[in-house]
Amino acid sequence: MPGLLRAWARATRRRIGAFLLAGFLVAAPAARAAEAGETAPEPPRVQSVAVRVLAEDGLPRFGLLERIESSLRVVGEAVLLNQKVDDVQYLRGPLERAIQEVFTRVLSGFEVQTVRLEPGRTALLTIQLKPRGPRVRKVELQVQVDGLHPRLQAALDRELAALQGQVEELVVGAPVEAMEWARFALAPLVEGVAAKALPGYRAAVAGEWGEEVKLRVRLTPDPPVVQRVRVLLRSSTLPGVVVHSLQPQIEEQARLLEGIPVPLLERYRRNLAAALEQYIEEKAGVGRYGLRAKVQINPAPEAALELDLDSTAFRFSLLAVLNIGQSAPDPSLEGHLGWRVGERGEAFLANRTILNHLHAEWQVGAGWEFPPTTRLDLSYDPAARLSRLEIRHRLGPRETLHISTGLGGVAVGGAADGSGSFAGRGMEVGIEVRMNEFMAVELVGDDRARFWLRVQGNL
Repeated sequence: MPGLLRAWARATRRRIGAFLLAGFLVAAPAARAAEAGETAPEPPRVQSVAVRVLAEDGLPRFGLLERIESSLRVVGEAVLLNQKVDDVQYLRGPLERAIQEVFTRVLSGFEVQTVRLEPGRTALLTIQLKPRGPRVRKVELQVQVDGLHPRLQAALDRELAALQGQVEELVVGAPVEAMEWARFALAPLVEGVAAKALPGYRAAVAGEWGEEVKLRVRLTPDPPVVQRVRVLLRSSTLPGVVVHSLQPQIEEQARLLEGIPVPLLERYRRNLAAALEQYIEEKAGVGRYGLRAKVQINPAPEAALELDLDSTAFRFSLLAVLNIGQSAPDPSLEGHLGWRVGERGEAFLANRTILNHLHAEWQVGAGWEFPPTTRLDLSYDPAARLSRLEIRHRLGPRETLHISTGLGGVAVGGAADGSGSFAGRGMEVGIEVRMNEFMAVELVGDDRARFWLRVQGNL
């Protein structure tokens, strides 16, 4: 349509050449100035063209208004720019009728009621339209998203429903007859709306046009896309052997993320993580054992998936602890059995057996979680009549800050025998790095300025 209008503008310009020439010849002020031998001042000329499109009962909000305004501006600038304002005023009537005539021919689906030209340094062209004939009543939208598993696509149902609403706003109410030319403006707009709703995808639109418009939108991923997913599986409630047995199944489910555009993963990581959690619980069979998956996704071409797999009923661990250093405590075997109280609380029984002289200590306690990164444990040793507070705060995917201290001044007043017994331990601060589901290494320092390396094996 713009090419047709540009050609018409050139033809119209030739048609009105005669009128412009007449305008030059009848410019009375300039003629009188020439007879008097005076130099006439340069008359004002049209420097820009503004356009305005009005409709009797409004225009659809898709590209029709912008399309018509663009075409009207092309015609106006071709005919009016650099012309004298007085000449445009003189030829105003013929110009308005000529513009109305051509737009009546090319704007199928609309009746051009009036065209009004207001000359000036910025000339204003106003066109009044009235939609004609039947209108678009309904839009049926089919969206095909390549490279996205149906379960993950279901996580984007809200976004796809919003896309349907936006497309309806673009199309519903437009004259059916106008679709003959407006569809060429509509398709890029729908593609733009779809690409904005689902970033990282390139949209292609095909459709059937009528009172009921049927649009098929195919979304193809653009680079960068997820090529590989690294899985970090953790559990604070299960033994390492159990966690390790589930690793292959979890990695298989995580491959659902491969092929997804990284920008989409960045915007909708929570939606996709929730869908993946549900899918893992169903496919890996962990849901029926009272286990819950908590997924965090780090978007990148080589994405990282952090999965915390924990029981909703109990917490069990068995650790072999080896301390390495000149002043390191004795090695020990530590067991923990806890029962969930609500969503965040836990009551537990713990045992520490110091292996050098087979000294066993028992503690009872309670724990509380502050999702997603912090846990607080308060334990009590009935035999030693001592209490201890431990705080664990996750710093990263594998790193954890560990603080442990006695309460009421007892921590530094116990039997400082260096064995690592409940009574003999002072305040300790450590940074733990988890190597895999079986082993963690922790650098520890205490309030006596002693430092050692603690290696923990999760049995």
